[in-house]
Amino acid sequence: MVFASRKSDGQTMVEAALALPFLLFMLVGLVYFGRYFFIMSVVNFASQQGAMLAASTPNLQDPSVRDLIRGFSPTGQTANQASVIYNLFASASLLTGGKQGNLPAGSQVLILPYDQGTASPPLPAGAVAVQITYPFQLLGSSSGISGPVMGFFSDLNITQQSAAFPLVYQEQ
Repeated sequence: MVFASRKSDGQTMVEAALALPFLLFMLVGLVYFGRYFFIMSVVNFASQQGAMLAASTPNLQDPSVRDLIRGFSPTGQTANQASVIYNLFASASLLTGGKQGNLPAGSQVLILPYDQGTASPPLPAGAVAVQITYPFQLLGSSSGISGPVMGFFSDLNITQQSAAFPLVYQEQ
């Protein structure tokens, strides 16, 4: 009986050794896609809020007005910490310093059709859109581990665009 107990212990260890890599792969995949969908929802909500704000703001031809709305320069440098878009990224700790700082390298925040960029799909006449591109990194910029998991999804950027029509008030 002593020998049968040792034999089953060895079998259990072999089964665990075979199952553990699969379970770890599943855990990493769960974390990876969970973070991806979290960032995608933050970027989507920020673009929606930015589009609504841009649609109700006059003088969008002025670059300084656009910087105030988006909270960043078109390349992601901080311009206005009171902006709705800046605060959404800060509250989700998606800035270079967590809750403060710039957007990561490769990010863009464009107000279309005023900034240099292409709307996809094309904007209807008179519409204003906010297009945000955010580079996806598994564990964030401060961890040193960035980009793809095991070579998949290299150069993965999350791009969301939301459009709104400017409000026009008429006296009656």
